[in-house]
Amino acid sequence: LPERFTVLPNDLATIQRFVASRG
Repeated sequence: LPERFTVLPNDLATIQRFVASRG
């Protein structure tokens, strides 16, 4: 995950895809 943990709506979608890709 990025060092900046300020979750913006766009970041949230990116994190969700990142987690999904990890399974």
